[in-house]
Amino acid sequence: MRKTVILTLGLFISAVLTFSGCVGTENSVLDGNEIISFSHGIVSDGKFESKLLKIGIDPGDEWNFATDEELAKANGIEEVNDDSLEAALKNKNFVCDMIAEKKNEGSFTESISVTYPNIRAEGASGMSEKEYAEASFKSIENKNAVLENISFAGKEHSSIKLSESKEGIDLFQRMIFVERGRYIGIVTVTCLSEKNLDQIVSGFYSL
Repeated sequence: MRKTVILTLGLFISAVLTFSGCVGTENSVLDGNEIISFSHGIVSDGKFESKLLKIGIDPGDEWNFATDEELAKANGIEEVNDDSLEAALKNKNFVCDMIAEKKNEGSFTESISVTYPNIRAEGASGMSEKEYAEASFKSIENKNAVLENISFAGKEHSSIKLSESKEGIDLFQRMIFVERGRYIGIVTVTCLSEKNLDQIVSGFYSL
């Protein structure tokens, strides 16, 4: 799973703003008539579902999800649960909620991840999904990057699509920004072909 983390987050970190400082927040927020609080996504029977983002994905038998132990290590915490990830998010630039990989021939794997940036950090507080995507896009040096709206899990969301060559291999990546309450989840899909990329992105469903 180490190669997957490097591949997934390597492109991700280069594309998303890094804000300095952080502020404390409440553990939940009222969105209309619904109280939204942080919740760790669940992997079961080869599927990932996020109650917080109201999305799910069944990528297929060739994909392997990181265990909670591996996610804890990636996040620099002792264990992964709702409270520990929420606490970590107050002190980090972002936390990883899910990482999945599909092994291919050669050194690289295709990957899917769900991360949450600390949008409450100084300079990012109050940003909407659209504003955060636009700000992130402006920070990208990749000339192939495209900012656009796409249909994702039945709704329209802001997205950034980019590509680059790494060690002679073409990589294609799409980041989809999903706002829920005071959280913005970023779904990042990295594949070795645009066909595979589009197939995974279109495979996400609404809960």
